[in-house]
Amino acid sequence: MKQLFLLSIFTLSLLFGGENSKIANEDELIMRALWHAQRNEPNESYAIFDKLYKETGSKQFLFKKISLSLMASKDIEENLNELERWIKKNPNDIESHRLILSLYLTQGMYARAEKEIGILLSKSDNVLDLEIASNAWLYLKKPIRALELLEDVYKKSKNDEIIARIASLYNDPLMQRQKAINLLKEHEKHYGFSEVVSLELLDLYAKDMNVDAIIATTKNLYKNLNTEHYLQKVLQAYFIRKDIKGAIRFLEKNEIGETYLFDLYKQDEQYDKAIALLDKFYAKDHNPQWIAQKAIMIYEGAKDKKDKAMIESVIGNFEKAFDLGVSDAIYLNYYGYTLIDNDIEIKKGLSAVKRAVFKDITNYYYLDSLAWGFYKLHDCDKAYRVMKHVVDIAGTNEPEVESHWAIIQKCHKAANSEPKKSQ
Repeated sequence: MKQLFLLSIFTLSLLFGGENSKIANEDELIMRALWHAQRNEPNESYAIFDKLYKETGSKQFLFKKISLSLMASKDIEENLNELERWIKKNPNDIESHRLILSLYLTQGMYARAEKEIGILLSKSDNVLDLEIASNAWLYLKKPIRALELLEDVYKKSKNDEIIARIASLYNDPLMQRQKAINLLKEHEKHYGFSEVVSLELLDLYAKDMNVDAIIATTKNLYKNLNTEHYLQKVLQAYFIRKDIKGAIRFLEKNEIGETYLFDLYKQDEQYDKAIALLDKFYAKDHNPQWIAQKAIMIYEGAKDKKDKAMIESVIGNFEKAFDLGVSDAIYLNYYGYTLIDNDIEIKKGLSAVKRAVFKDITNYYYLDSLAWGFYKLHDCDKAYRVMKHVVDIAGTNEPEVESHWAIIQKCHKAANSEPKKSQ
């Protein structure tokens, strides 16, 4: 807190030093004004800066009290008149013209604002003031005037942000999107890569849903900036085109994004490549999660789901992962269902599934496995109760759920239809 206090004093001394030291209590007043400002008390802070301005005539105090009058909605007209009087005495002070232009705009004094734009430009032709004047014309909903000034700024500066704003204006409200695109591409051709320009291009391409151009632009962004953010943008562009293989080729060619590549291999059912990556991941960090993932990939990639050697490999990988500390519900369920469905060790499989259900009792896949385990143990009543709950919450749209439900219903009906005793 002490450091912040000293820093505040130092900052204020830079802002209000020099001629203002003529007042004996000036430093104390400044500190009090700062204190009120930090406490979100603009009225109190305004009163102090008003006093300081009246005693010194300092432009800095005038500017400060005007900004506080806007915050407090206090004496705005009076302060505007005071600023106009100050400008009459100091007609060549550019900062004052910038401030009063802003005040005219925010107070809805548009005729005065238009006149002030001309005054500002008559006194300054630097890039900042051209840009301020352009923004003012935009505020006044006169985009052609704004565009003319921005083009003047661009001729002098060749600035990336200025050409992006010019393009934005051509796109909306002038409705000349292709011209906007051409301007941006021409700028990049002459001055090289620019993130600002590329992002503006990306926005324009997105409006046209030009997916090829979106992909090319996101690739260029990633190539030049090499960030995770833009790598994700490249992949999102491929997903827009529903081109998983294209995304895979991009990652493989550039030898990047192995975790993304793994997910893409799974989506594209390239299980052998997915398994090769999992082996690579495990060799790097020895995380047993990769072993459990490998078990799933082995099963999913198998052409014959009943192949004994394959099933033994799946079970072996799961058990190795569990021995090394893996206990995620998804793996417990997958392992348990494999044991149950293949009639290997049904009770052991059911125990694993119960642990999965305990971790996530709302997951209907786990509940389906649980019901199937009960059915395999010939406990049709339990199987029916659990499976009915699955159907109630998830329906029977999935083929496996529909099949299990039909079989368990039949089992339950048979178990509960004893022959009537003769009287």
